[in-house]
Amino acid sequence: MAHNTMLSPISFFDNNALTAIQNKEYCRRILELNEDTIQRGLLLSEADARDLVDTRNKSLAENNRFELGVETVAKIITRFSGSSFIYQANYAETINELVEIFYFIKTEAVDKISDKALLDVMWDYYENKCCGSIELMTGRELEILLRYIHGDRKRYTLDEEDDYNSEPEFMG
Repeated sequence: MAHNTMLSPISFFDNNALTAIQNKEYCRRILELNEDTIQRGLLLSEADARDLVDTRNKSLAENNRFELGVETVAKIITRFSGSSFIYQANYAETINELVEIFYFIKTEAVDKISDKALLDVMWDYYENKCCGSIELMTGRELEILLRYIHGDRKRYTLDEEDDYNSEPEFMG
């Protein structure tokens, strides 16, 4: 005697399997960027790509954020692979740190700054003001940035003397 059982939609899809497939696709997308970054002597391995996807996923979870795809990670890679302070030996680690910083700032800023503007500011701080120092960038510049964002400023430029205790010049 045949017994009629119906599969529920939830049991039909294995969430872990879907996540694994999704993460594999994210890794593939990240590895595609090697075609551009190789010109600068920078390559991510498959393990590096998996680490970046893990960093992205953890950062999103820690900051209570949701994001489809890895376009933000791709934009960070594309932008920062041109830095004069990033070389093969520190490439993967630096990109991982920048991903964490990006999502943290987006959350702390309550999305008052666009992705593009945040990447522009992060680039300026990293490349110009902090000479490639993540510690200096997170310990000084991004704290100032958050203070300015919470003050509803539209530009994030310090005064000419770079007096970190003063308000930035408003240029807008």
